[in-house]
Amino acid sequence: MRLWSLASLGAILVFSDTNFSSDWLQSFALSEDNPQIWYRAASMGHTESLHKLTSYATVNRQLFWLNRAADLGDQDALYQLALASEDESEQKRLLLKAAENEHIKSQFWLGLNAKDDKERIQWLSAASHQDYLPAQIALYQLWLLRGDFEKAMPWLESTADSEAESSLILGRYYWKSGDYQKSKDYFLQARTLGSSQAKQLLNTIEHYWWEGNKSLEQTAFSRVPENRCSMQIQPLVNSLDGMMKVLDLKSQYAKDRRLESLSICINEPIWVPKKQLACSSNWQNQGRLGCDLAYSATKLDASHFTHLLVIADEGKANVNNGVLYLDLVDTYDVFVHELAHFVGFADEYPLSESLAERICQVGNAPPNLVLQAPFPSVEEEQLAQEEANLVSDEDVLAEEAQVTYERPTLDLSYWERFGQTIELSRARTCNNHENQAFKASHRLTFMEYYDTKYIPPLYLAMWEERLMSNDNLIPAYINLGQALERRGKTEAAQYWWQELKSFQQQETAPFPNIF
Repeated sequence: MRLWSLASLGAILVFSDTNFSSDWLQSFALSEDNPQIWYRAASMGHTESLHKLTSYATVNRQLFWLNRAADLGDQDALYQLALASEDESEQKRLLLKAAENEHIKSQFWLGLNAKDDKERIQWLSAASHQDYLPAQIALYQLWLLRGDFEKAMPWLESTADSEAESSLILGRYYWKSGDYQKSKDYFLQARTLGSSQAKQLLNTIEHYWWEGNKSLEQTAFSRVPENRCSMQIQPLVNSLDGMMKVLDLKSQYAKDRRLESLSICINEPIWVPKKQLACSSNWQNQGRLGCDLAYSATKLDASHFTHLLVIADEGKANVNNGVLYLDLVDTYDVFVHELAHFVGFADEYPLSESLAERICQVGNAPPNLVLQAPFPSVEEEQLAQEEANLVSDEDVLAEEAQVTYERPTLDLSYWERFGQTIELSRARTCNNHENQAFKASHRLTFMEYYDTKYIPPLYLAMWEERLMSNDNLIPAYINLGQALERRGKTEAAQYWWQELKSFQQQETAPFPNIF
């Protein structure tokens, strides 16, 4: 009976172009899997049949039926035909036709694949105004890329309830703006949407942020370190991003097996408000990162640390006596490189002329280098020989008074005492100085390129030994005393000068350690 009904219906569809029994046909179309029936019902204005025809044609890659559905005005069919076309101009024509008829996916596709920002913004905006979430996300990302946060803001707010990244961005924005409650609300929203980063941010705020709470401030500065080492590093930060950065560095250091033999401990970081830890990328017009440590100098306890790690927004990483400065984009590899400067290791890339003049002095070489004065020229050797041949007693033969000019040899005794392999090679440290530097490794080391993770065994042995003697270390106490004196607080500074004297057991500090 069913076969007869389908045959009869087929005859009607083939030989009739009237509206005969349209209600019955549309009802019948909903219960059948037959594109011919859907097409005929769609031709009579049945929207659901048209959608079913397009869906069927898309899944089964039936271009014939996609074209028929497109002829009937289905924009999804136009979109699918465009995607199936290998002709770029034809694809663009079909997409434009659908997009101009408010087809969201076509608008989004045109926006993503536009060749210039003007067209990209046009189509992404069109799709975004139809509440298409992917387009709204792409649009705020585009505005952020162009540096226009004001235009990105409406789309960030539109997507924040649905996308964790939007909530995170808004949370960070309001935190920097000082609207801490609104910031935390957005972080909570991001956490609800599954963001592990938002969870970490909230935990960090709860554990470390104490601005305006004197009790928590006192606790932060008086916290006794859990572990004790020869070098006890106290991190200071002045922002939420800085705190996240230093916690990540601390975590990576704990897992770094290369450095596990070193007596270096990193304390729990202290979050200091920006107004109390003001930093500059051109500190004191020296072209490097630096911060005002005067406030911290009145709060810190010398018994809890020897060195400081300060994280600021931006600036050139450097070590200044007992303080290591990093910015938010510096990697863990940069941290390890700068950490070695604390014990006097020098860079193995070419130093500036002024720095080379200080570092490249024979007799005062950094531990990772040996230095050699330049060989004299042939003319200089001849002059020295002639001077040696001048004698006052005519009865003394000239050849008896001659002295042989000896070229200086490298003194490797310091390196040799560690019993490690020495692969002597030239270092580039003193390229801007007359003296020549040599290192103990043929390979590139972490002191030449930040991202080179190789630390020769000899370097580690020297590093470990130098940590065992305060004579090789300059603590941050000198920086804190100087910071107070710059503020005119000479009496308070005496505390740090006394601690410095006690640490070094001598009246004067070593030559400033600045890299």
